Amino acid sequence: MSADGTLHAPTRKRVEACARFYHAGLAPVVVFTGGRAVPDGPSAGAQMARLAQQFDVPPDAILIEHESQSTLQNALFTVPLLPASENLILITEAFHLPRSWASFRWAGARRLHLAASEDVRRDPETGWPSIRILLRESAAVWFNLFRAAAWSAASTVELQNDDWLH
Repeated sequence: MSADGTLHAPTRKRVEACARFYHAGLAPVVVFTGGRAVPDGPSAGAQMARLAQQFDVPPDAILIEHESQSTLQNALFTVPLLPASENLILITEAFHLPRSWASFRWAGARRLHLAASEDVRRDPETGWPSIRILLRESAAVWFNLFRAAAWSAASTVELQNDDWLH
């Protein structure tokens, strides 16, 4: 999301996919998660919820988590909002599904079903798959593993800090 609250195209595709799952009767509740790009700006979760309503997802079928700044925080802050942590459908871009799955499992979600909002993010200029985003995601998987392990270890002695998960 841009600082002014404009959702980027991949995020809009995720919202569209969520709306399709809702209208197909596969997701009676849709959760949009994501914090603010700037301190006083709108949250990504709130912006996605607004867009979903334009796709006829009713407000009473939407939950919003609006504090997270990372995939680990998305999971940690979202799982407690859910009526159950089983039979969840996790929708994001294909390259991001493995890290998202691992993050939500770490946060306590069970029986996760995965759905890609798009197969691969492409470079807008060349149309080729974005190597930069794939390399970034490859590094982020290992970085998340380290942060989740450190947070989990610190939580055993009540020293964890959610800011570690940015």
